[in-house]
Amino acid sequence: MKDKLGREIKIGDYIVYGSLLGQSAALRIGKVLALKEDPTRITVWGVEDGVDLPHYKKQAKLVYAKGHLSFPERVIVLRSQDVPRQYLTLLEPVTLDRKNSSWYAEYKKRNPE
Repeated sequence: MKDKLGREIKIGDYIVYGSLLGQSAALRIGKVLALKEDPTRITVWGVEDGVDLPHYKKQAKLVYAKGHLSFPERVIVLRSQDVPRQYLTLLEPVTLDRKNSSWYAEYKKRNPE
């Protein structure tokens, strides 16, 4: 499975992909957790950084759930050195097995439902 630039997408890669922020288009950076070929599906956990407005504090945080992308040609694989440190800190511990993950317990503590 290849990205928009023809690079191979692998589990553990960091990608940038399109998403919605309210009614506006946005870009999100996420970590690839799983890949499926037929039908094509990329499982990703992303970071949302909000918008930079006077009445809204822009702050990066993990999104509330993993996402599924169906079009690999609409994502771009990033080198880890191109991912902001703040995002890496949030995404590095993320795995598909959230039941046994310390990051998920920490995430739930910071983001109660």
